[in-house]
Amino acid sequence: MVAVTTRRFEWPGDVGLGTAFAVDHGVYVTAYHVVASGGGVALVTPEGEWSEAEKAAADPAEDLALLYSDLSAPPLPIGSVLRLRVGQGVVAVGFPLALLDKPTATFGIVSAVGRSLRAGNRFFEYLIETDAAINPGSRGASGGYVRGRRGGLLGCDRRGPGGRLRRAHRPG
Repeated sequence: MVAVTTRRFEWPGDVGLGTAFAVDHGVYVTAYHVVASGGGVALVTPEGEWSEAEKAAADPAEDLALLYSDLSAPPLPIGSVLRLRVGQGVVAVGFPLALLDKPTATFGIVSAVGRSLRAGNRFFEYLIETDAAINPGSRGASGGYVRGRRGGLLGCDRRGPGGRLRRAHRPG
């Protein structure tokens, strides 16, 4: 897992923050809104290693982006959501509060599977909702990941609509 920093062209000097995770060597996934500004993107490990990253693909409708980088972080094993049930435990991991050297993990349970929700003019389907905590004002947690009880990757973190804090993950 790595932290994502972006330079935003709209506000010179402003830096965006988020989290990304490796799915292959040099291939990272994050939330699209973390890297949507059009500025430069860099990845930072908890040990302080960093590298610039290139936006390879983006799906604004699903709020997902794929990044390529020379930075090498171990890829996460992909889990299966096919047997996921309400009440099962999950762990959400990210870099909240811009603490680039201190990733945080929160434990929660699956609240719903196959949820749909509208966020502004966007509509998300097939989501997994958990009650894993997101701290208010938690800058940098978006784009983190959720792992199941067997350790496999289940999805990418996002915030819910209307200021309500929610973790929702697209099954994959």
